[in-house]
Amino acid sequence: MAFDWKDFAAAFLEGTAKNIERRGEEARTYEKEQKEAAKRNAEVIRNRAAKAKQAATYARKAKMYLGSHPQADMMVKAAMSAGPAEIATLYEKLEAAANQPGQNGKLGEADIDTLINMPELPSVDDKYIDMGLEDFAMQTYGASKGSIIRSAEEQEEVGLVGQLFGFGAKQRVDERLGEQQYGMGMSISDINDLAEQDEYQNLIKDTSLTYGTLDRFDLADYTKFDAILTKAMKDIVDTNEAAITNAGLPGDPKRDAFKQQIQRKAAEPLIAESVRENPRMLESPSVAQRIVAVMGQEHLDKLYIQYGIFTQEELDEMRGGGEPTAAAAAEGGASAEPAAEGGTGAEPATVTPPVTEGVPPRPQGAGARRRNAASKEWDSKYKGKYEPDTGKPILAGPRPALDEYRQEPTIVAGRTRSVSLYTEWMDKYGDTHDPETGLPLPVEE
Repeated sequence: MAFDWKDFAAAFLEGTAKNIERRGEEARTYEKEQKEAAKRNAEVIRNRAAKAKQAATYARKAKMYLGSHPQADMMVKAAMSAGPAEIATLYEKLEAAANQPGQNGKLGEADIDTLINMPELPSVDDKYIDMGLEDFAMQTYGASKGSIIRSAEEQEEVGLVGQLFGFGAKQRVDERLGEQQYGMGMSISDINDLAEQDEYQNLIKDTSLTYGTLDRFDLADYTKFDAILTKAMKDIVDTNEAAITNAGLPGDPKRDAFKQQIQRKAAEPLIAESVRENPRMLESPSVAQRIVAVMGQEHLDKLYIQYGIFTQEELDEMRGGGEPTAAAAAEGGASAEPAAEGGTGAEPATVTPPVTEGVPPRPQGAGARRRNAASKEWDSKYKGKYEPDTGKPILAGPRPALDEYRQEPTIVAGRTRSVSLYTEWMDKYGDTHDPETGLPLPVEE
């Protein structure tokens, strides 16, 4: 029987047409499924984005408390990478610490280092270091197409003839879906690919934060500190009684200086160890007075600067050009270098008492040039110290101690914040008034 090529061709074309139609139908079904999936998955991505934005909000609030800490940005990113809820925990810890009595709503660098322990991180990709907080949060919570990891499947190259026979139809659908924008800056393919990935991704590996507490230094702590210091100083005097006797008769300056020297030798390492364990003790006026009495004002100032309680500029400002430093003034104006127990110490410097009577009122006469010159001269002498209209002295009252605060309501109902009366007084009167009497400082002629 002869081969009927016409029947063969007809059968071949019929089969080919069916295959083309099948492939086209599969592609259309696939496209429809992908679009329907995108509708469902878009809600998933929106929920992730909401979580990411909330995390970024916590991160920004946390950074407000972290202030200028050099690791502030990495701390919040490490918290986001440590677990879905960790950034909220970080913020809550910082907020609670900042609102403790005496913190006045702020945290210093030393406070932050005490409160948060972040282990040394491994090498971190620069793109994460430089990335903004919201972008970082969106990728962490699987809500950004920047976090899409596409499979590396090879796409089969289909030529023109192959396309005529229906091959590559699904691939062409994928290309269209990858170009067709759906929303949130992503295509249909982006939405579906992102939804298939985990909701949470750890972008900075091996991160963990642990939290400490900011312990206040209370009366019981001071009593213990004072007892240890007093005993050590007494023991060393008892041990060196013969040497002290040989240094001179009671009341002899040489004997007193020698006794003071050995007392300081016993006290210095105990003070250093105590402050190292709890730097916040330096905020106690009682501690400050005790350290000044034993070691002198210069030693206390060095501790203030070392542990970030005050800067040198702040200490200079507190002195107000010769006034006692913060610690001494807070407790009655100890001299710059007082003696330890049994010592005589340096003679106090002569201080001109503050002026208490009134001064002429601020000039208000005619003649703009003369009035301005006289007003400027009056301001340079008396501004902030005397009332400009009457010339009467402005009475500030004695400066409060470092540990004196008042509670003020905040904009959040039911919450208060602590206001440092010491800082408030210094901001208002630190340059113009005597901290002991609250009277205006002497006028510099």
